[in-house]
Amino acid sequence: MNNDLLEILKKDYSKYSSKLEKQNHYSKIGKISYLKIKKYGIKNFRKSSNGSGLGYSDSVILDVEATSGKIKSFLIHLINFFTFGKIFKEQRILNKRIFDNWIRYLNFIFSQNQKVKDLLESYKIENSTDFGCDNKFKKNGKYYSPYYLELCNKLDFINTHCDLKKNKTYCEIGGGFGANIHLIQQNFINIKKFLLIDTFPTIYVATKYLEKFYGKSVISYTQLVNSKKVSFSKNNDLEIIVMPSWSIDKIDVEIDHFHNGDSFSHLKIDEIKKYLNFLKKNKAKSFSINDQDQKNYKITNPYEYIKYFNKDIKPKKNNYVIEGLREDKNIYFFGEFDK
Repeated sequence: MNNDLLEILKKDYSKYSSKLEKQNHYSKIGKISYLKIKKYGIKNFRKSSNGSGLGYSDSVILDVEATSGKIKSFLIHLINFFTFGKIFKEQRILNKRIFDNWIRYLNFIFSQNQKVKDLLESYKIENSTDFGCDNKFKKNGKYYSPYYLELCNKLDFINTHCDLKKNKTYCEIGGGFGANIHLIQQNFINIKKFLLIDTFPTIYVATKYLEKFYGKSVISYTQLVNSKKVSFSKNNDLEIIVMPSWSIDKIDVEIDHFHNGDSFSHLKIDEIKKYLNFLKKNKAKSFSINDQDQKNYKITNPYEYIKYFNKDIKPKKNNYVIEGLREDKNIYFFGEFDK
């Protein structure tokens, strides 16, 4: 694995990230993710029990070691050594059996569901299980990621309220490993300029993930780190700028549509305001924000932070792809920014 980009990002994250960012939810799990990326690489970051994708991928964790830092991992290996691996071996076997049963159930439910059928007929979903994804189902002889189907379900709902076909530029903060942009690019060819912003080490994986599909159309941090200003090229070529959160002050673009999914509620309000100021500076025209509708939020309630975007916006709710599989629903906020 070529570690150049990973280590440059690691160094600059330590140097330039704010104290608030280094203390948030994503920073804490990012430390573990970085260790696993160093150990395993990202070839199979979506595989079950691969901690490389911890906190932002659709991998299913079956092994406690995958979510462990240095000290905890050392203790686990120590216990395994003195017990000949018996302590955790049986639990791993049991978890694998449960996971395999879940996949069989998933295949049956998703392959029979009318909503899944409608989405697959309406949207193009290619290469949704790359990088070792084993959380998948098969329909009409082709494998699909349930995660992509859920993103597609959200995208379908968002498009009914925002009409993404009118946009040319798209910005996503908290874009994870890039699956949503991958899906949008396949279905909205009118959007040629993408901006993905996330923190470390997620931004590294997102860069490599999107490079797999779009090659040189992806503009990475190594190409931009010494730039004083980062802008889209003035042409109609596909361009995906992937930037870490600490460098957003360099960005000078016009944003037709902004999206955030399931991450703002994990941030403190001051961090959210920082991104809001960035969006207003870059003349963001419209936004779609979705979060989970829960009784209790650990950090920031979506009904509170949305007031800073537009105080008159009312929430909308939408079911997951498979209704009834989860008790909660997604909440969505659509609109334009307060002037």
